[in-house]
Amino acid sequence: MISFLVDTNIFLDVLLEREEFIMESKRVSAWCGYNSGKVWMAWHSLDTLNYVGTKYAGVARTSKYFGEILETFEISPTDIRSALLARMLPVQDFKGAMQVAAADMAKVDFIITRNLKDLADANI
Repeated sequence: MISFLVDTNIFLDVLLEREEFIMESKRVSAWCGYNSGKVWMAWHSLDTLNYVGTKYAGVARTSKYFGEILETFEISPTDIRSALLARMLPVQDFKGAMQVAAADMAKVDFIITRNLKDLADANI
């Protein structure tokens, strides 16, 4: 079974209704809803979503979206190995490296992202 990790930027596009990316990111989210069990997200994405979401979309909207996310996505296991892996990866941006490490820990096949620049050297 092919599995995927969805990068934080896709979730933020939907939550913040970023006009330039909303249609594609909503399609990804809808697809993920039909393929639960195959889709993952990084543990640290929750913190970013909470911080940015409550600041720009409000507590109520962010809380509702969190509920929807947690019904659909598996959370990648995180431990010292994932942190050490993120530090060793040839990925310039550390948050990007954390996404790749989370994908590696979840043993996914692909990362769904718009951040091609920072993840170009990723092994997934």
